[in-house]
Amino acid sequence: MKYKILLTGKNRSMIDDFFILMEDRFELMTTSYRFKDIQKHLELYEPDAFVYCMNDESPDTFPILYHVKNKLLLKKRIPFILIGTPEECSEFNQSNYDVTDLTLVRPIN
Repeated sequence: MKYKILLTGKNRSMIDDFFILMEDRFELMTTSYRFKDIQKHLELYEPDAFVYCMNDESPDTFPILYHVKNKLLLKKRIPFILIGTPEECSEFNQSNYDVTDLTLVRPIN
């Protein structure tokens, strides 16, 4: 049985890399970063993990991710994984929105 991962974010090349490199290990699906799309995909797909791939995010995105995390926790404690540059990850983790279960800094081997 493969773990299901729901991917989203502005870093389309990283999402493409996930499909190229990880498709044989995980069942992957993407969604837009609109809250309602994510919410619907969570209900229908029932992922084991949620991955957000950052790419020059503005702080306006952070409240949306906070709401997504709350929805994930209410669902079945799905882990929230953040991937970004050292600067992006640091900025996000220093915000008032403590939502990540795992932060991965690019580049990732």
